[in-house]
Amino acid sequence: MYIIQSANAANTCNTVVAPTGHYRRADGSIARDGTPSPEMGSINRAYRFRTHRSAARVASTLASPIIRRVL
Repeated sequence: MYIIQSANAANTCNTVVAPTGHYRRADGSIARDGTPSPEMGSINRAYRFRTHRSAARVASTLASPIIRRVL
């Protein structure tokens, strides 16, 4: 599993919490909305990508992405 963080963002909103085209609802589920960029938020709500390739596709939309492997 992988998470994506942005090196240039503030610590309170430096992690992708929903991939491109989606947003995270208040209950924690992910819903489609068609936005052109990923939703950013705190690390405790991080979206976990299954593959490095899927994380890299989303990371390519950020200015200074960092892809981290997590358990």
